[in-house]
Amino acid sequence: MNFNYSFGSSDITFEGGCDIADITLTEIPTTFNDGSIAPFVGGPEVRMPFLTGIVGQTIDFPVTAKNFDMNIAAISMFIGFSNSVLTYTGNTPGSITGYYINYIASTSQIGVMWSAYPGVNINPSTPDDDVLLTLHFTYNGGESDMTFDAGCEFAEEDLTTAPVSFFDGAVITGSRFNIKVFLQGPFNGLTMNLGLNELGELPLGQPYNDETWYYTGTEAVDAIPNASVVDWVLLEFRETAGDVSSADASTIVAQQAAFLLDDGSIVGLDGSSAVLLPIAFSDNVYVVVNHRNHIRVMSASALTMTGGIYTYDFTDAAAKAFDSQQADLGGGFFGMYSSDCYNDGEVFSADLGVFLNEYPTFGGYNAADLDLDGDLDLIVHNIDDPVFLFRNDIANHSWLQVDPKPTPGNTTTIGTKVEIFAGGTGGLSGFKSMIAESLLMIPLKFSETTLYLQGRPILKSGSVKDLPAFSINASF
Repeated sequence: MNFNYSFGSSDITFEGGCDIADITLTEIPTTFNDGSIAPFVGGPEVRMPFLTGIVGQTIDFPVTAKNFDMNIAAISMFIGFSNSVLTYTGNTPGSITGYYINYIASTSQIGVMWSAYPGVNINPSTPDDDVLLTLHFTYNGGESDMTFDAGCEFAEEDLTTAPVSFFDGAVITGSRFNIKVFLQGPFNGLTMNLGLNELGELPLGQPYNDETWYYTGTEAVDAIPNASVVDWVLLEFRETAGDVSSADASTIVAQQAAFLLDDGSIVGLDGSSAVLLPIAFSDNVYVVVNHRNHIRVMSASALTMTGGIYTYDFTDAAAKAFDSQQADLGGGFFGMYSSDCYNDGEVFSADLGVFLNEYPTFGGYNAADLDLDGDLDLIVHNIDDPVFLFRNDIANHSWLQVDPKPTPGNTTTIGTKVEIFAGGTGGLSGFKSMIAESLLMIPLKFSETTLYLQGRPILKSGSVKDLPAFSINASF
């Protein structure tokens, strides 16, 4: 069969009544496989995007051109849409101007006619799309295809038809989210520190695509978009007709990676906008905030919608998190518990394993950097004592390495404490050993080149041994 191809995509199907019989007219069991045709990718292209909207929002549809290596003298386009979903409000010229445009209400189409003799190069063969013009709509809710209909044609200088492939667009309902949360690790009393951002250690792609999270999202940026970005977080959305007790893992409807700012705001990849999810909700919505080394939290109540945006603030009460699972940060602020390196919802021996696996790496983007300053920290969990974070608040990477030796009262050296003194003053700035006969690599924050150190094995006698002075970046 021969066809004249005009534009767009089409299935070519075997319909009801397709039979094959043998010479005795007995039907032969046959499998019929349909075909299709689609625009050629790589030549001249004209397309519209797929967008997400919320009711009442202004939606802008750019009509873009790509891979035109010939001059175009005339353009005819008829763009169809659902006028119950979108209300046409106007247009803005792009690389073409002086065109005639008309909204055809009877067919719910926008017609565009343009000509310029002897022709212009509307888009050379460059990697980027050129916007021919932008169509403006008010979004009323629902879904609508944006289609290049019959009559779409681009003509070259000699008025022959250019071999253009047209790619349709669409709009679907979306939901916006304004979520606020603090992380215990980098919290400084009012906001969160920006150490990883300032050091240039934040990855450009979402970091939750490993075996811990199994998240396959492709969120990525060319550069960190905001100097106030603290880290990436992974949002999880759950929908249920019931209360929070029914919002279990079976109710997860979507996940999305986003940026966390120092004021606790969670924003989209542009570094400032509310998180946009291409889905509409009809029941109660609960949000779970995941972070790579803090205990996840879930909203204790359904999110409320204000001005078309779902909002929730975890930071002003512990009870804002399901089962009040938040740390009291002081000053009336609450945040996600730090030290969950293993991402299992608790702080225990598995988190220590992650720490020991990454230690003694100093800088970089590591799960064992619990306060997100670019240096590793330590979880201390003694029997019958509360878990606490031994923070490593350091601006540079000077270091001292200590090899503790066994004593009759402590053959494994577990519990060795190191105190650092400089310039006649000192304060605990070291490390509690959590593994037998390990080397203690101690990052230092002192600027002096000569330090005095004390090693204090945890013995019944509590004896202290004074050691001679050593230079920084040395081993003892």
